[in-house]
Amino acid sequence: MMTAFLLVTSSSNCSGATLLSGKTETAATLVYHFAAQGRGPVLVCAASNSAGDHLAEKIHRTGVSTVRLYSRTHRLSTISEPLTLEAHLAALPADGTSEIKEYRSLLQLRAKVGELSPVDAKKLEAARKSAEAAVLHRAAVVVCTCSAAAEARVSSRTFHFLLIDEAAQALEPEAVIPFTNGVQHAVLVGDHKQLGPIVQTRQLQASGFAKSLAL
Repeated sequence: MMTAFLLVTSSSNCSGATLLSGKTETAATLVYHFAAQGRGPVLVCAASNSAGDHLAEKIHRTGVSTVRLYSRTHRLSTISEPLTLEAHLAALPADGTSEIKEYRSLLQLRAKVGELSPVDAKKLEAARKSAEAAVLHRAAVVVCTCSAAAEARVSSRTFHFLLIDEAAQALEPEAVIPFTNGVQHAVLVGDHKQLGPIVQTRQLQASGFAKSLAL
């Protein structure tokens, strides 16, 4: 049986901007205690990349091993470098598994020749997936957007705890995505005085898609 809690906070800011407020501190503290229970990795999702970045940095400051995972289509990162998946991949031990060694070797080859052959490119893709799996397996906390939780590298894992930040800004369809990962305990954190989900299509608004799962 899954248990879920809704933490509703308010602030003087009603513009929809993400604040590093007491809400974020509380969310980071909750994640810290979730991770300390040793029941496996904690999944932290947010309605936006900016909210995910802010919370990931707060969690990292508690000393918990945190990986900030972006969607494969996302190219811009404003978070501190040590938290990104790329940074964790670069920090993998050189004497790791054969897949990690192959990943490093192929990266070096690509840097040297500029472009890999189709065969080696496929090998690099497979080796990277193995390396990513190794990083995510070691992480105590994985932070991503709600929609990014649908990617196989996240959805294939089981998370005992889930925390969704800025839940009042998340659409219902995207907010339920992280719940498919075997979650047993969930906390939704939101601010009812901030802007809700933004849906520009009138047909979707009329169909009720402009509603938040939290508020």
